[in-house]
Amino acid sequence: MSARRKTVRLLGGTKAITLICLAASLVMNCTLPKMAVAAEAAPPRDHDDFDPANDGWNGLGYLLETAREANVTADVQDTLDWSELAADDVLFVIAPLVGPGPNALELSRFIRAGGRVIIADDFRAGAAWMAPFGLQLMHRAGPANQYAAGIRYLPKLDGDAELGEFLGYHVGHVVLNHPAAIVATEVRGWRHRSLGRFSDRVRAWAMEAYRPGQQGKVLALSDPSLLINAMTRRFYGNKQMSANLLRYFCFDNEPCRVRVLANLKEVHGTYRGGGSGGLSRNVRRIVHQWVEGLSNTLSNSRLRHLWWLLAVLALVWPIYTAARMPGPRLPALLSGPGGEGRLRRTVRAWLSQPDADYRRPARQLAHHLTRMVTNADERLAQTMGGVSAAPLELPETIESLVGNGQISEAAGRRILDLVGVLQEVADRAADPVDRERFTQLAAEVDWAEQVLSHTSAQRRVS
Repeated sequence: MSARRKTVRLLGGTKAITLICLAASLVMNCTLPKMAVAAEAAPPRDHDDFDPANDGWNGLGYLLETAREANVTADVQDTLDWSELAADDVLFVIAPLVGPGPNALELSRFIRAGGRVIIADDFRAGAAWMAPFGLQLMHRAGPANQYAAGIRYLPKLDGDAELGEFLGYHVGHVVLNHPAAIVATEVRGWRHRSLGRFSDRVRAWAMEAYRPGQQGKVLALSDPSLLINAMTRRFYGNKQMSANLLRYFCFDNEPCRVRVLANLKEVHGTYRGGGSGGLSRNVRRIVHQWVEGLSNTLSNSRLRHLWWLLAVLALVWPIYTAARMPGPRLPALLSGPGGEGRLRRTVRAWLSQPDADYRRPARQLAHHLTRMVTNADERLAQTMGGVSAAPLELPETIESLVGNGQISEAAGRRILDLVGVLQEVADRAADPVDRERFTQLAAEVDWAEQVLSHTSAQRRVS
């Protein structure tokens, strides 16, 4: 919200002379908080989960592309200086490595001044960002009525039917990935609204906290992984909800700018963007100059009545227009998630032919699936601090993943059988398969991709 609108709302509903005196009093008496907050240092990073510069499966590169589609300017940073913030800033905190600072004092000041914060986290420092507003993070998620590809750690939850008219705009379903849960606790003055809930209707994965009559708000999500590339590219509902989320705290006729704080590793400074009543230093300076100029003008007795009339109009008109202020503008309906690779386009082209020879695409799918298994095993070795050894045969590689708990024994056996069937289809001596059978095999490969794409080791994206 612009500084001018905030001033108008604070001054609304009073007579002109009283308003001028009140503004002058605020200008003369407001003081800024002087307490300095020591920098909070983060532990060293040793992975690239939630990295906006990472276009891999666990990065946020596609989230920034979605922001551009939704006409949102995303200012990406991994440190936060409270002194740089204005009261109308929007912060999007994703999987922070550090909390908001000692006692969350600056965060509370920012919210009281009208700031808006989106927090998406589960197992890092997000609990420290949510707790001041009565939002408690629980590691145990709630149940779901359905799961993507039948995978238990990918709950598929209602979007537009649950999230509301704005956040759920054209979101059929949202797919979470190893989510936590949020429950509301009693914190004086704060109220809560569940936006997305698990099927038990008690635990939530999206919840808003607000104070009645104040502009500052907090929107919390219990799963940052729904924003990563693998989830927004594969599931359209996740992409559209990400766009809605980015615009959730923007306003219709203002530029939509969001500070994206991903992997936040340092917080320092003292918040100075708003003092008593949420007026920023710039707003108080403007009001002070305006009152002084008006006082000088009114000293001319011949123009006194005219200028009093203009002063009343100058105050009443902004109040009238602010009362008609539009809410946030929805993003455009986005195109489907991109990132369709050459292999998938090739398979789709083969399936468009009713009597095609599927041996060649079967060979390509078998090779693709074998490479994904190998990559998952290499990623496992790197995450656990080891060095990738010489390449193993496919059965030994799958056995390694099963042994380390990355995939179930049943999933490993199913992937191994699938590769074998594809290799049989690719064999020229084997009987050819029809279009229906090859479509089933392609769907099986899609399932295997989901399992292997979400396979990491001890530092999984959760």
